[in-house]
Amino acid sequence: MNQQEQTVVYPRSQFKDMPRDLAVRLGSLNGFQGAILGERDYRSLADSIASIEPFTLILFTEPLSFEHVRCKEYVETIRHKTDSELDETVFKNFGDEINEKMIVFLRNHRDPNDVPLNLLMRQDYPKAKKILQLRHPIVWGKNWKAGKYTAARIRIERQRRYNMPEPLCWGKTNLPQQFYFMKTRGTYARGCSSSSGTREAHSYFGLAFMKLSRRFSIPSYILVYDKDNILRFVTQRDGFLIIPDSMGSNCEVDYKKVSTLMAGTGKVKAVESPNYTEIKEIKIFCEKNRNRD
Repeated sequence: MNQQEQTVVYPRSQFKDMPRDLAVRLGSLNGFQGAILGERDYRSLADSIASIEPFTLILFTEPLSFEHVRCKEYVETIRHKTDSELDETVFKNFGDEINEKMIVFLRNHRDPNDVPLNLLMRQDYPKAKKILQLRHPIVWGKNWKAGKYTAARIRIERQRRYNMPEPLCWGKTNLPQQFYFMKTRGTYARGCSSSSGTREAHSYFGLAFMKLSRRFSIPSYILVYDKDNILRFVTQRDGFLIIPDSMGSNCEVDYKKVSTLMAGTGKVKAVESPNYTEIKEIKIFCEKNRNRD
């Protein structure tokens, strides 16, 4: 068997605006529900989805450009209230003692509003204040002496906005993702290496789609969500393509069977720039001789 690979390269300069027909198709996915992986025999899974117009979409995401990290258009700012400096000091230094007292108290009482807990904490405030004075004498003299150490603090979290059609926007990750769509059923599965669940979905649905691709063509779309939060089109293929990352993990299919199916399937990889800020090119590669399952 000839193991030589055929490779097609799509450089960044060839990434395009979204074609109108694909934009319409993506808009039709709004409301699709996540598929439940009940069947863990990929052959039976393939049979169950053969007649519901399967297609796949591969999504690569670049890190957000540094120039956008504080722009509301690109990043959502979320403010979280956290404990005061004083309360945090009490928990860090006297938390074990407080917990032991609360265990004894809760054996015979209820504390729905944390009243006894707050009383126990206040008993340790004088000791916590001394700790803060010793650890941070300069800050204490400038700010905390006026009582700022008792005020609730604000933790600021910034999350990138993923302004893509549903369900592409739900993943919220820069890792490569593969979406398996079952059109007439209105469902999809998301494969990714970000968690055990998405690795499992990638393996079982990927194997099922590979199995089906031996029987008929499954359309594949490759997109890039770029560093400026613009969804870019790379290419569309009539044959099934797959992200090889984590394929076969979190599933019970024999490694040799996975390798056999993978050998005749086009695989997609992104090549990043040396500083990892953008994708230089997308590669599709496949062995010349297709194995049959």
